[in-house]
Amino acid sequence: MNEDFKLSLRIDGINTVRGTNQIIIYTYDKRNANNKTGTNEYGYEVAIDLNNRVCEKGTHVSFCENGIIISAHGENGDIFSDKIEIGDRLFYSTDTNSIVFTREIKDIALRLKNKIKFLKEKLHRFETGLYDLDFDSLKTKLSIIENSYQKVEALIIENQDISKVKINDLENKLHELEIQLFPSIVIESRGCWHRPNVLGTEHTLEGIEAILSEMKEVGINSVYVETFWWGRSISNSKIAFYHPRVMNGNYGDYEDYLSAFIDIAHKMDMEVHAWTETFFIGGEVKEQVPPWIEGREHWMNTTYKGGHIQTGKGTEEGFIFLDPTNPEVKDFLISYYKELSKYNLDGIQLDYIRYPHEDNLETSSGYTEYAMNKFMEEIGLEKADNLKELLLDNDKLFTDWKNFRKKHVSNFVELAVKEIKKVNPNILISIAVGSDPEIAKNILLQDWPSWVNNGLIDIIAPMAYSRDIDYIKGIVRKMNGISKGITYNYTGIGTYMEFPEIENVRQMMASRTEMGLGSVMFASQYLIHQDKLKKVLKNGIFQKEAITPNTDIEKLLSVSFQDILDKIDRIYLVKKEVTLEFRKMIESEFNRIKETGNNLKICINQISKLVDIIPRYANNEAKERLIEDLIYLKYILNIKLNKKEMKK
Repeated sequence: MNEDFKLSLRIDGINTVRGTNQIIIYTYDKRNANNKTGTNEYGYEVAIDLNNRVCEKGTHVSFCENGIIISAHGENGDIFSDKIEIGDRLFYSTDTNSIVFTREIKDIALRLKNKIKFLKEKLHRFETGLYDLDFDSLKTKLSIIENSYQKVEALIIENQDISKVKINDLENKLHELEIQLFPSIVIESRGCWHRPNVLGTEHTLEGIEAILSEMKEVGINSVYVETFWWGRSISNSKIAFYHPRVMNGNYGDYEDYLSAFIDIAHKMDMEVHAWTETFFIGGEVKEQVPPWIEGREHWMNTTYKGGHIQTGKGTEEGFIFLDPTNPEVKDFLISYYKELSKYNLDGIQLDYIRYPHEDNLETSSGYTEYAMNKFMEEIGLEKADNLKELLLDNDKLFTDWKNFRKKHVSNFVELAVKEIKKVNPNILISIAVGSDPEIAKNILLQDWPSWVNNGLIDIIAPMAYSRDIDYIKGIVRKMNGISKGITYNYTGIGTYMEFPEIENVRQMMASRTEMGLGSVMFASQYLIHQDKLKKVLKNGIFQKEAITPNTDIEKLLSVSFQDILDKIDRIYLVKKEVTLEFRKMIESEFNRIKETGNNLKICINQISKLVDIIPRYANNEAKERLIEDLIYLKYILNIKLNKKEMKK
């Protein structure tokens, strides 16, 4: 057989700390308690079994018994992710510090065989578990794939040449089957961050409608449209000025882009949240600086080195931030938020509600004259211009300085939410925040857990941008642990990172398993016209139309109960897991619960009683699925109750 693939790389060590762009081999005897390498989430790994084949790939993989793991970072990690496949064969030599991955057609066939086995087992598990999937269609497709594979396997046994086209066709069919094995639910956030006119097609009402229609078709039910962007607004603002990206658009009888976008989206039953980059206002290029900053340069955040422009900050390179301590800045932003709150928005999202990223004193910021004098005054020292000198080798003072700046961000959030709610009490406040709460507090000076605990926030959208499933699960657990059922928690998914499309879906499923109530994808330009991702979503996890958990109670009950009744009719009755009498009883109970209206305590109590009696009437898996759906609904209703109680 001819070699289909060969990749040669150099290793940088064995059982050592993995550095930037390094490839390290970890041996079985050095595994940690979790049977892993213990590396961070910024790399990519492949596990090798005793047959020297790749048996698992991912951010963090587990050791095969007595096998090894090869862990790569940076560009090498990307190579591992993109080029190495399960089933590839490894040759390595510690003498030459080299590794070679090879792949023949028969290796690809072996991978397909294992994938067929995996999907067959998953299909059986889901069918016996009475999940809501089209099993007749799925089993037919799998049977066709198996028959095709058997022909390929016969050719391998006979040592015949195999067309790579046939192999690729089998791989594609298996991929299509796999995406249909992600269950779809009817209540979850399916959000997307959207930059207006980012593709240059939203100069007209027809252009806006086309973009929103494409999102709707995929299954998106809420759009976070970038409204305060580089210090300008996509509303026709008297305060922040109209953004040039939409300034010359023709939006008919609408006042501006934002009012047109909101109205068109609402007609499609999609929510619109104004995504605002609070303290981030532009970049070092003149065209990126908002005109209103002229004469107000003292509003700009100042770095430790004395400039207004962030340097050495990776994704923040060249950015300009505002000073969160300055009362003039606060007044300006509050005036803008009050202006924005008059629009028919479902929510306003606070993003960049923080300081620039800082790892240490030299990368810190906030050194405006106002902030330094105010800090010195608060700690009981005379006003002075030598704060930077005082901070040198004084960890206690630097901690106080961090807490001072962090406090001003939190104070602004409290003030902004209060003023927004005065204008529109029903508008939802969401936050796009650093995903790990401790890192957010220490590195971004963003104490978002305190905002949540003080009842200021309705929706948390942590930017959990990672390909590490365990990391995402951990972020959702932390978020839920902090919020304790008083916020709707939607996980930020980094589609911009351009992982294989199915990985994005696995991340959404990981969030769902930890009781994340949905996701928000960053961003629309990585969804619109992206046929592969759209197909993965529409044919799988977004197959059913869904409403958001923050929808009104009446609609939540109606949609949830109708979905359960539909599954009883199509699945549980057909499988004889419930009786017709049970079906009549549960429909009667649903109608009674709906009559309780907005009395959440009674509504939740009745659902709890229904959960308790279901085991008397439903068998095994039907019982599990029914209870699962009702507990999920109850969880969402409890959030509404908790929020209501906090307002008293």
